Amino acid sequence: MKVIVVLPYLTSLGGATRYGWELSEYLARQGDNVIIASLHTDKNIFHSKESIQFADLADEVSFPQSVKYWLSLGKIRKRLSHLVKDERPDVIIFINFPTSMWASDYGNIPVIFCPLDIQLLYSSRADHLSLGKYWLWRILRIIIRIYEKKKWQHCNEVIAISKFTAKHISKVYKINPTVIYCGTDTKFFIPNDLLSKEKVILLMADHKTRRVEFFLTNIRKIYQKRKDFEIWIVGSKGDYHKKLTDLVTRYDIDECVKFFGRVSNSKLVSLYSKSLVFVHLQKIHPFGLVFIEAMSCGTPVIACKPGATEEIIQHGETGFLIHENDSNSLINCVEKLLDDPGSSIIMGQKGRLRVEKFFENSTQYKKIRNRMIECINKKS
Repeated sequence: MKVIVVLPYLTSLGGATRYGWELSEYLARQGDNVIIASLHTDKNIFHSKESIQFADLADEVSFPQSVKYWLSLGKIRKRLSHLVKDERPDVIIFINFPTSMWASDYGNIPVIFCPLDIQLLYSSRADHLSLGKYWLWRILRIIIRIYEKKKWQHCNEVIAISKFTAKHISKVYKINPTVIYCGTDTKFFIPNDLLSKEKVILLMADHKTRRVEFFLTNIRKIYQKRKDFEIWIVGSKGDYHKKLTDLVTRYDIDECVKFFGRVSNSKLVSLYSKSLVFVHLQKIHPFGLVFIEAMSCGTPVIACKPGATEEIIQHGETGFLIHENDSNSLINCVEKLLDDPGSSIIMGQKGRLRVEKFFENSTQYKKIRNRMIECINKKS
């Protein structure tokens, strides 16, 4: 089977990129001929033992947040059409917005769309934008919604990564998608020691949407009472890193906070495994690979609801679910685990079992591959 996997870009191994990359590697391991088309690929990061080809549709400065991207949208779509015409794949899968805007009529070639975070086009979640850009986005997305929705007519199959996302798609696009959860590699994300935990609270700060500053604002209330824990922050960089370090200094919690910057996946496994709890407070999460990665490493999670978090995390069993601005619940959940570290081990064990049962990546990718084959058979 020849497959073109269409991704926004391949510049960092996280989120939609990780999902699309791991799916591509899985397909290649099954003997499929895989071509990844994206705006730009960082070849220093993305290289595989499998036979995967890359096709750049633009360059490293033509990303969706740039003016150049929107001026080049027509060229990007044409380049993808030419690639499809030249390669004649058996199936094409588009992963995440804005790749849906690049779709065209490819004749008898079936098209699958997997919109990981399509809610972004319809929600007010834009914590990462400045006030000016936020309102510009609010205006522009009205036009983008109309254009993007028309492109869905080219899809033969839509895959939602959660029931939460599926409900949104059904409401907005009048389509009933197939729900196939994301998965993680349970043979890689594995606990270093299920019976040992340090009094550490782990957070991801690769983006403002993770709301680490909200956590720091509230954790200082605990730190004023007790100093028997550490906070490890992974992935922060640039202006956001400076904002967080300034906040740590202002709250006088420097002694308990450690910044790691960007880390390798193997280092991330170690950090997950050692931590008492992983806290990730993004609003309205469509899924969240980091949740199942942490759980796979035997670590309970504190996350926000509503969202797909309610399908991943069992409240009180594998972690805790709180409303997005409920600072009292956040403090209470953290203190429960600090007071009783043994409960973290028990919750972590349950979380690991849950991931093995519902979110193992090869099982999920096999389901997607089967849908591809079904689409090819229907078209032919």
